[in-house]
Amino acid sequence: MLILNNFFKTSSSFYLLLVGLLPLGLILGTLIPEILIMIIILGFFYEMLVNKDFTPLKNKIFIFLIIVWIYLIFNYFTISVDKELSFSRSFFFIRFPLLIISINYFINKSDYKLDLIFKLWAITLVVTIFDLFFQYFFGFNTIGFDITWAHGKLSGFMGHELKMAHLLIGFVMPTLSYYFMKNKNILIMFIFLLIFLVILFLINERSNAIKGTFIIFFILFFYNKLDIKKKLLSFFIFISIIISIISFNHEVNQRFYNELKSMSKNLERALTFHGRIKESITDASLMDHIKYSNYGPHYYAAYDIFKNNKLFGIGLKTFRTQCEYAKVPEDISSRKCAIHPHQLYLEMLAEIGLFGFILFFIFFTVIILKSLKTYFKENDLILLSLCAFICSQILPVLPSGSFFTSFSAIIFWTNVSLIYSLLIKYKKI
Repeated sequence: MLILNNFFKTSSSFYLLLVGLLPLGLILGTLIPEILIMIIILGFFYEMLVNKDFTPLKNKIFIFLIIVWIYLIFNYFTISVDKELSFSRSFFFIRFPLLIISINYFINKSDYKLDLIFKLWAITLVVTIFDLFFQYFFGFNTIGFDITWAHGKLSGFMGHELKMAHLLIGFVMPTLSYYFMKNKNILIMFIFLLIFLVILFLINERSNAIKGTFIIFFILFFYNKLDIKKKLLSFFIFISIIISIISFNHEVNQRFYNELKSMSKNLERALTFHGRIKESITDASLMDHIKYSNYGPHYYAAYDIFKNNKLFGIGLKTFRTQCEYAKVPEDISSRKCAIHPHQLYLEMLAEIGLFGFILFFIFFTVIILKSLKTYFKENDLILLSLCAFICSQILPVLPSGSFFTSFSAIIFWTNVSLIYSLLIKYKKI
């Protein structure tokens, strides 16, 4: 017991160091960041019990997330069609509301000094991006991992895991914003933005490249220290670079142009099959494009599940077993199953129903609106960057990984934790 007391009775810098190690932990595997999160939460509880200060538990945002967690528990016991699959995601969701108030507690205790967090993030990201460029030019990364994926997709230190782009869009912009707020050098910031944009497209993950571009454009659009001419020039340069990479890089061209062209041909064949040969591709509806896309069958399966379980869904992580029973159009039914629907809204609607979807949507809306409102008053670019990431994760139509997997969830809720801390700092929640 004395050993445990001595372990948790430490300075807030120790726990902020653990937050700073989260990106590195994610690169090495999700077990490490899960352990780091558990230590942060236990350290928070230790200090809260020792100081007998339970004020953090009374915050409205935290209480609302506890209500969300209670709903997930209710969903598990009464709705889930496969309790073994749903158990961990339902019960252990509690770690994210606790992570939010734990990180804020230690940031608050350090007088909102974020230096240690962003220094560690910066080191991890610089090494990671260098390694990705190395892998692009030499065909293997600095520790020998080859490019093994089709179309030259880069994975860097993650080997066979295609998650590096998601990691970068989750941590790069808040880190760049932190250093820009310290030195105010617009040219250096612009150069790093270019590097970030280039590596995103060279990684060759289409959806995350689009989301990363959205984040950059979102920040440029709302950044109120840049006049309209500089904003337009920046947009022009970034768009030109994107077009150049897609046009002149064979692997990226294959992924961003030829695959989309192939999907258009699939759509054309489908229209012909259904007697709509006179229609051009441009006349086809958005629903036609979605239906005959690579993820269309998953979307239809998730929607059919939702139609039959509107209020409460079928339980977290159960799409993978129930998709085979979903009714989808005959011409796409053979490809309807996957481990998740590859779209955030449809995943939530199918697995936790309309009720759960509304709870999360309320949370997203409140966090985004409060962040933007606070940014315009305080000019905190870190807050704007964090908000941009949250917005990128809830974009409709674009494919996405599962919102509830550990990797995605840790990145998302770490960003939310920093938003929460900054809103507390500015007394907005």
